[in-house]
Amino acid sequence: MKARTRREREVEELSRRLAPLSSSDMEFARTAGVEHTGLYTGKRVKCTECGHVWQQQGLKKQVRCPHCNTLLTLRASRCKKASEVCYMVVLQSCRGWQVCRYFRLKWSCPVNGGRTLCVDEAVQHWIGSDGKLIVLARPRIMGFYIDNFNYKEPMSIKRNVSYSAWHLPYWAVRVKSVLPVLRRNGYKQNLFAMQPYDLFCLLLTNPFAETLYKAGYGNLLRILDYRRVLHDDNYIAAVKIVLRNHYPLKSKDDVVMWLDMVESLIKLDKDVHNRHFVCPANLKQAHDRAMEQVRRKQELERRRTIAEKLRKDKKLAKSYVKRMNKYFDLLFTHGNIVIGVLKSVAEFEEEGKAMHHCVFANKYFAKENSLVMSARVGGERMETIEIDLRDCQLVQSRGVNNGISPYHDEIVALVNANLFQIRKLSGIA
Repeated sequence: MKARTRREREVEELSRRLAPLSSSDMEFARTAGVEHTGLYTGKRVKCTECGHVWQQQGLKKQVRCPHCNTLLTLRASRCKKASEVCYMVVLQSCRGWQVCRYFRLKWSCPVNGGRTLCVDEAVQHWIGSDGKLIVLARPRIMGFYIDNFNYKEPMSIKRNVSYSAWHLPYWAVRVKSVLPVLRRNGYKQNLFAMQPYDLFCLLLTNPFAETLYKAGYGNLLRILDYRRVLHDDNYIAAVKIVLRNHYPLKSKDDVVMWLDMVESLIKLDKDVHNRHFVCPANLKQAHDRAMEQVRRKQELERRRTIAEKLRKDKKLAKSYVKRMNKYFDLLFTHGNIVIGVLKSVAEFEEEGKAMHHCVFANKYFAKENSLVMSARVGGERMETIEIDLRDCQLVQSRGVNNGISPYHDEIVALVNANLFQIRKLSGIA
């Protein structure tokens, strides 16, 4: 998109002045974020670093190349060539902006020869000292792949942040320079597996996030941001208790377990300002106990819901019997065909299960103007019949799976021949 504001025009101009990767950056790219592999084909091993091939019997976990002395991780493969792609992030400051540059690194190992590296820049994140973000990126090619940038087109302003790099998995981070305000706010070259622009924007705009990072709770900050609860008052109150009591939540597993426990405490209406609940001596036992209490509460609510539904169903059942009682003695017969009225909600349920249709699920017994009858031949259910009591007309007659039975015509004719009895009971002339 075209730059619209003064800051966007400034970023576009500064972006054109950014220097390409230096020789030291390229050397860092060659060695960082890539696994040195050897292709084992059953009798031979090919080094993907230098292209050297030698004879070897048996697949070992690791082996050292006799030509370039690189320690290789062997991988069983019939391929004669290999390629690998990852992203590297370069962090540098430029005229009061913190820039996060995403480079695509593609290693190729042809049939004859060693590894070659191709480097292309895909995305730039420009973060001001106020935490505002401007994104420059190459256009994407339509498709479902993450790595689908069109490197033949220049970078331009993108107003959709998710379009660019929030889901790009970077393997290496090269720190060249950082804004002084970020160092003041606690940044110490530890991203805690967050996207750089996510962390920098939080440190520049959220004092609570800055406090967490400075206190060494980076994993807690990352997962709070991931779960979108960093601004939730209940979670903030619980985290403040953790900070005040120096409760150890350093590992990712402990953080996830603690947050699940706090979520359970909130569901149970417990006091998350209380150290007794928030900072237990045994985190796993407290977590399991809270989860069990939540399960019991959910089970109790489920039982209450079922009981309420049963009460409503009983009310509907009584209403149906009271409303349709005068039709219960109707019985139409012809040969071995017998048609009778469904006399209770339980009979509706049995009819629906036996005929595999929706007469019970859609609560036909609750429809005030519908009279539902069941047609049987030799004692076997054959069709379910609906009659509109307003004009005493046949609405539908359905067999198993809403189909038509072999006796459909006879059943319809029998019902039509006896509609006068329903009119008489309904008081329709």
